[in-house]
Amino acid sequence: MGHPAGRPRAEDPATFRRPDLFDKTEERWEPWTERLSTALVELVMSETVSYERDGLSDAADLMVPLPAAFEPLPSVLPEEHESAWFLAEGVLAHVYDDAWLTVRAQSTEALEAIREGLALLWISRCGVLTTPAEPRSR
Repeated sequence: MGHPAGRPRAEDPATFRRPDLFDKTEERWEPWTERLSTALVELVMSETVSYERDGLSDAADLMVPLPAAFEPLPSVLPEEHESAWFLAEGVLAHVYDDAWLTVRAQSTEALEAIREGLALLWISRCGVLTTPAEPRSR
């Protein structure tokens, strides 16, 4: 993220991103959000659903529509960024590009209910996500 050099003291400046491309000569700074506060909200929410150390998050390729129980939240980013947020019972969900679902639950029961309710190939069940190690008995 960055801001125009001519407006370093703007109260809530616009932000920019620079995608990491295979062809580095094609990389350019492009507008991301109109306000820094919007970018920070998206960043905190994205990091929250991605936190995996406590075993309350999971993710999957979204191959089916979300059920009606997932209530859409107001958009954080402009529509062209294809980022959508939803709430369900005890769960915050993020859908990126209508193809990738990441969820964060308030409890293991809420997470398991989402996993059981959506017949998806959850990455935690593929061994990609890890949960805290159980103490070993000797």
